[in-house]
Amino acid sequence: MACGSPTDTSTGDPPVVAEADTGTAASDPDGGTEPADTGAATGEDSATGEDSATGEDTAKADSGMTTPETGDDAKPGCALPPKDCSGTPTYCGELVPFEPVKGIGYDNYPLNGETLSNQYRSYARRDLMILVKYAAAYVECYGKSWTPGNGAPIGLGDMSEKNGAIPGTSVGSPGHPAGTHTNGNDMDIAYFQTAGTNNYLRAVCPHTSGGVDQYHCVGAPTILDVKRTALFLGAFLLSDRTRIIGVDGKVGPLVIPEMQKLCDAGTLPKLACDRKSMVTYETTDTGRGWYKFHHHHLHISLKKLAADWSPGPSEMFSPESSATPFELERLEHGHVLGHAHVE
Repeated sequence: MACGSPTDTSTGDPPVVAEADTGTAASDPDGGTEPADTGAATGEDSATGEDSATGEDTAKADSGMTTPETGDDAKPGCALPPKDCSGTPTYCGELVPFEPVKGIGYDNYPLNGETLSNQYRSYARRDLMILVKYAAAYVECYGKSWTPGNGAPIGLGDMSEKNGAIPGTSVGSPGHPAGTHTNGNDMDIAYFQTAGTNNYLRAVCPHTSGGVDQYHCVGAPTILDVKRTALFLGAFLLSDRTRIIGVDGKVGPLVIPEMQKLCDAGTLPKLACDRKSMVTYETTDTGRGWYKFHHHHLHISLKKLAADWSPGPSEMFSPESSATPFELERLEHGHVLGHAHVE
């Protein structure tokens, strides 16, 4: 898929150029095999995330991406990986390590007690991994030359543990409310930023009052890269599998209007803005789970695994219920790494 004019008016999605086939059938955990990829990723997402030193053709072969040779709007070397996983719900929902750890537009850096050799908090559903790689590449493609911004890839945060448990469970310190970050359904991701040398998870706004941490923005964001963050969120909304994206109450009112501008300019397809209500936030604590702890990251959650991805989204933090005040207090005052605190 070339990075140029993004809108296919017949579908509302970015125009699709036949994506690279892995050439092999993938094993289905339910038994039998999945057919070789016919347009979206099968297998563990074929993206390597890094351009090959041997040239564009090799990079495309390695990454599963294609760039048209012709076209007035084509940007040489700018291509997008698949957006959605192709296969059964069991196959696409398989928990896999998010690899490679560095790729086009993203950096799955170790945090919250991880090391480079043991990123035990970085397991996601296969379809979520594919979608995140797509959204990161979308920003790298369309937003490459935008200013301001620090030009760094987006930092990825907590996902799930290898067995599907909440990150931190294996060390006796589950870092998120019950019902979230289980089975690879959810991921914390940094905001794009205008300052610094990286886009790691960190507060993008003032968040203290009277010297006490309020765990949410108490003033306007100061280092938020609004345009790239809006583009990133819009790319996620192009997938039918996205359930909800949560941001801080001071971030939402900035990125949602910016997303509309990107749709109006044709940088995002209309479909993204038709779904912009799936980006949610709380300006006061209404009990939906978004008011606190999203000043340093956004949270994306996919719908439950199903053959049909059509059910409407829930605006709750967890699909089943909101986080309890007791859980949030435990995470906040216990300085538990993950949802409330990031290191």
